[in-house]
Amino acid sequence: MIAEFASYRSWIAWVPIASLLAMPLLFRRIPVVSLAMVGAFVGFVAISLTMPLGSNAEQLGANVALGLVGGAAIGALLGAAVVGWHRRTTPVDASVTVVGYAVGAGLIGALVGGFAPSILARQPPDLNVAVILLVAVGGGLGWSIGAVTGWWAARSAPPPERTQRWVLSVAAAGIALTGASIVASIQDRSFGPSIDGMSRWDRQHLALIAALYCLNTAIAVLTLVAVAVRSSGPPATSQIPAEGSPLPAV
Repeated sequence: MIAEFASYRSWIAWVPIASLLAMPLLFRRIPVVSLAMVGAFVGFVAISLTMPLGSNAEQLGANVALGLVGGAAIGALLGAAVVGWHRRTTPVDASVTVVGYAVGAGLIGALVGGFAPSILARQPPDLNVAVILLVAVGGGLGWSIGAVTGWWAARSAPPPERTQRWVLSVAAAGIALTGASIVASIQDRSFGPSIDGMSRWDRQHLALIAALYCLNTAIAVLTLVAVAVRSSGPPATSQIPAEGSPLPAV
């Protein structure tokens, strides 16, 4: 699918992916995270279009790692410089915590699912149907666990403001569009040159893989919608004078 994205020539085909740029806006008050996400996106696009380490499937893992990690590192360094120049004074709202935990845990789950088979088998990373399936399982479980953990951690955080709610809505739409394009690519078997042949096992599991990505997309969208409509934390308890204490003056 990454190779399929890289082969796009029409700007319309890039709309679902580019719409995910709304995600860094969610973390605009945390420049290190926000610019790291932008850098990872730019690095992903640049590496996908150039493939400096080779276009073979065996080299795809190294290409993607170089683009994502390199771009994220450069973006994080720029964000650290911004933090040193302009420090944040306002507290982050609940959406930043919830989405931050979900994205972080989801990325870890997807990386484990994508690279664990090649590491255990001591083989170069390869993109195949089994890896796509494991990425869906690991990423979905990671996102779900992170969202639940973040929701608990942000139980006393302030709710998102109106601008943040709009950004959450745009990000949810971007995730929905990207997820729909991925599911359509799986159903059409449009994996690009990275997967030039499929076994019987691969063809039998395509419907399951498409369903998993559809489920993951729905979970991610519902997470953003839920945190967008989330109200403030539990109200503070009223101050009731203790017995024998003087009443406040009116």
